[in-house]
Amino acid sequence: MHQTPLFAAHSAAGATLDRFGEWMLPARFSSVEAEVAAADAGAALFDLADAGLIVLEGEEVRRWINAMFTNKYTDVAPGQGRRSVIVDDRGRVQGLVDWYCVDEQRFLGVLEGVTAAWFEERFRMFLALDDIEPLMLEGASLLSLQGPGADGVLSRLGLPCPAEDHAHLAVDGGAAEGQTLRVLRRDRLGVGGLDLLVPTAVLDATWAAAVAVGATPAGRQAQEALRVRAGRAAWPQDGTDKSMVHELHYNLDCVSFDKGCYLGQEVINRVERMGGVRKKLTRIELAAGALPEPGAEVLLGEEVVGAVTSVARVGDRAWALASLREAAWAPQTAVVVRSGDQALSATVSPA
Repeated sequence: MHQTPLFAAHSAAGATLDRFGEWMLPARFSSVEAEVAAADAGAALFDLADAGLIVLEGEEVRRWINAMFTNKYTDVAPGQGRRSVIVDDRGRVQGLVDWYCVDEQRFLGVLEGVTAAWFEERFRMFLALDDIEPLMLEGASLLSLQGPGADGVLSRLGLPCPAEDHAHLAVDGGAAEGQTLRVLRRDRLGVGGLDLLVPTAVLDATWAAAVAVGATPAGRQAQEALRVRAGRAAWPQDGTDKSMVHELHYNLDCVSFDKGCYLGQEVINRVERMGGVRKKLTRIELAAGALPEPGAEVLLGEEVVGAVTSVARVGDRAWALASLREAAWAPQTAVVVRSGDQALSATVSPA
C-alpha cells in the first residue's frame, strides 16, 4: 500500500482518506456536492499522487515515441505535448500516457491506468534497442487544479499559465527558493484546468499556498463524479482487456490518423475507415433511486444491451457510464438498469 506524501496534511485538514487501488488518498474533504461546485465555479485542487511519472532520455526518443504510441510527436516542440493510448499490436487498449516534450532528447510521461514500473517492464527491450534511458520520477508528485478559476489561482501564486492544451513550463523558485516545478495545461474533467508537477520537498507548501489563495481541496469522489458527468472514460475502470480505442472514444483526442506506422495502427485505422465498433462507452442519466453497482446489466426492453462501468451522484442527479451496444446509442433512449432486485429507470444522455 502506498500513501500520498500529503497524508499528514490531509489528515490535519479533516479529510476522509480511503484506499484507491494501491494508494491511500483523500476521498473527500467536505462533501461531493461542495467540491463539484468548486470545480464548476472556481478551482478544485486534487492530489494525484498515484499518477505514474516517467522521463525518457535519448537521441532517438522522439522517433521512438512516435513509433510506439497512437498520437503524432514528430512536430511536437519543447514546451508542447500530446495524449496517447498505449495499445498492443492488435490495437487493444493497455493504458494511456500524456507525453510532454522537455527538450530534443527528453520527454516527460504522465501515465494513466498503469504504473511506471509496468511501463518500464512492458517496453524494456524496445527502449534498450534504441538506447533510450527510462527514469522514474520518484522525487515529485502531481497535483491538479480543475475549474474555470484554475488560472486565477496560479496567477495569485505567481505562476505562469500555459495557454494551449498540453503546453507546459518549468518554473524555478515557483514553490520555494531553489526548487523547480512544472505547470502543464491539462483539462481532466471537462471544466478546464492544469496539472502541477511538484518536487516532493515542497509539495506541502505548494498545496497549502494554493488553498490559501482560493483553491478548494477536493477528493477522489468529486473527481469521479465530475469525470462520469463529463462522460470521460477512465482506464482500466471503464474497459476490459479487449477494449478498442474507438469503444472508449479515445480516437477523438489521443490518435493521429495522418502519421506513419506505429504499434497497432493497422487495426485502429481500419476501424476508423470502415467502422465495425458494436459497443461504445455511453453516459446514461439515472432516475431517483439507489446507485447501481459497476457490472449491473442495462436493458433495452427485454434485451440486455450492455453493462455499467462507473457511477456517480451529485445532489439529486445521478449518472452512469455503460458499455452499450449500438441499439441503445441514440440520445434519450429509455433503458433500465438491473441492479440486484432493483430495476432502475435511466435515459441515454451523451455528454
